Amino acid sequence: MDYVGKNLVEFNVDYTRVFLAAESAGAYLALYVTAMKQSKKLQQAIGYKPSRMKFKAIGLISGMMYTNERDPIGTILAEQFYGDK
Repeated sequence: MDYVGKNLVEFNVDYTRVFLAAESAGAYLALYVTAMKQSKKLQQAIGYKPSRMKFKAIGLISGMMYTNERDPIGTILAEQFYGDK
C-alpha cells in the first residue's frame, strides 16, 4: 500500500479518491492498514510513516471485522472507527 501511495503521482491518480476493497485475509489486512493510517498512536508504536493516500471508502468481505470486543485490538479499532471505546 505504501508503494502504491508513494507512486500514485507517476500514474496521474487522485490519491484522495481511492477505494480499497479486499476479501478474507486481505480484508483483515485492509482493516489494519486503514486503522494505522488514521491512528497516530499506532503509527508511533510501530514507527510507521503513512503515505498521502486516503481511502474514500473501504469494502471488506469475510475478514475479521470485530470492533467491539474488550481486548486490545477491539478497543483500538472501535476508537478509530466509531470514536469511542
